[in-house]
Amino acid sequence: MRPLIYNEHCCKCSRGITFSENDYSINHFQLPLCIKCQHWYRGLENEPTLYAKKLFLSLREKGFRVMLEYNDGSKTIDICSEDSMIHIEVDGEHHSTKTKQAISDLWRTYFSLKKGYYTLHVPNLAIKEEFEQTARAISNILIERKRQRQSKNEASSYSFQDRLINAFVRQLKI
Repeated sequence: MRPLIYNEHCCKCSRGITFSENDYSINHFQLPLCIKCQHWYRGLENEPTLYAKKLFLSLREKGFRVMLEYNDGSKTIDICSEDSMIHIEVDGEHHSTKTKQAISDLWRTYFSLKKGYYTLHVPNLAIKEEFEQTARAISNILIERKRQRQSKNEASSYSFQDRLINAFVRQLKI
């Protein structure tokens, strides 16, 4: 029997969960989920891999607002960070050994990029054999991307303010 880990909150919606909800959820889904989110999980088209779940839980524990099995309208992403605008795909070996899969992944990355999202492809092997280092690297990427996006938003905000001021000054000269 697997050791029981008690989490006080659902990893999807952050609602408080009881010990029995946690016990059932860990045993059936390997994730701490409230009853409502257990129904969501059962309705997933594809079950997340253990590696995706492990990485997702680690990122949540580190304080990142990430979503598991996020549907962007055209495809499902293993893990999504809207704050950083990063999609994380946890890939099995076939993603690098099957040509058709590799090309499909490139197109998925392209369409995500058109929406402003960068896609990280993380091999299962990295999570299996070097989990802490992999999670730390991904955490740093999420932090840096969020920082860059905030800097860019601040810069464009200032330029917008400058344009408003210049327009106002031009009107005063008329």
